[in-house]
Amino acid sequence: MMVFQPDIQPGTELSSKELNAIFGGQEQGGMRFSRTTNSLLLITDKKKLSGTSIYGDEWIDGQLHYRGTGQRGDQSLDFAGNKRLVHANHDGTDVHLVERSTKGRYRCLGRVELAGDAYRRNEVDADGRMRLVWVFPLRVVDAAATAAIAQSELAAVDGDGEHLAHLPAEEAVSVDVVSNQDSGLSHESIQLLLLEMGARLGLDVWVATNDRGKSVDGEAFASLPRLRDTLPTQFDPRVMKIIEHIDVLWLRGNGVEAAFEIEHTTSVFSGLLRMSDLVTLHPNFQIRLYVVAPDIRESKVLQEITRPTFENLPRPLHEFCGCITYSRLLTEAEMVKKYGSQLKPGFLKDIARFAEPSQTYASA
Repeated sequence: MMVFQPDIQPGTELSSKELNAIFGGQEQGGMRFSRTTNSLLLITDKKKLSGTSIYGDEWIDGQLHYRGTGQRGDQSLDFAGNKRLVHANHDGTDVHLVERSTKGRYRCLGRVELAGDAYRRNEVDADGRMRLVWVFPLRVVDAAATAAIAQSELAAVDGDGEHLAHLPAEEAVSVDVVSNQDSGLSHESIQLLLLEMGARLGLDVWVATNDRGKSVDGEAFASLPRLRDTLPTQFDPRVMKIIEHIDVLWLRGNGVEAAFEIEHTTSVFSGLLRMSDLVTLHPNFQIRLYVVAPDIRESKVLQEITRPTFENLPRPLHEFCGCITYSRLLTEAEMVKKYGSQLKPGFLKDIARFAEPSQTYASA
């Protein structure tokens, strides 16, 4: 299928009427599909940042994390432009990104494609109610568009001060934290973040027995709110010994809502072995497990989960163990700060990635 290639240089500014004349399709909305040109035009607005608009997109390390369409209720990947974007590569649809700069003017940023899988976020809808939105990480395809993309990213973060100046201080900080997702983070700082998130969700929390005496920047784990001194004793002593050493647990009454192993080092293996032992000793173990790791190690974690050792367990590890990257955790932590009382721990399965059952392990 012939790819639609409009003769537009990145950085060119056009009116809405001029855009429509080139691409065709509808003239309204943020995701404009044209059957005539088999193109999908994505509109982003540099004045709208995440946290200030239901369609607030984010520039993170040269990629645009673009909000899907749907103003009310949970968004669907089978709806309108969301579906077009997910299937763009398969359908041969040409995807272009433009940035609304001033009223009635749009700056062309070039052709884009998905840089990774779409993921879900808990955010408010047009009525102020919490809902799940789909976020699409996009990267530029045209090398010539790099300068235009860089300019947009700079403006969105701190270029002219216009956007961050209108945000509360904690919002301005969150943009920088996510942009520098692995900078200054440690195993203990991620543990602290998970413990604080659990408490804000109204859950009791547990930190590994051998880590209870640790602290981060003077904040001792032992003094954190809702930290349990003991665990429920419904399991076999051998199982309890393993559970006690899991990095972080979220608990509700006698039940464990979620368990987290943090793999900050290159091996990404010790936590998986602990989970493997747990399933071997207690095959009916129903707790959802998560490995939390730096973004650059996500693929490594998913690969290790599909090792033959873990696939041959009474329950294959990929069925109940997912990976949450640092950047996604940091983003969700900001959401939990604002809406902790309205959220449920189930959102974790929407931000985690799980290895495909058909995925085969390949030794590095």
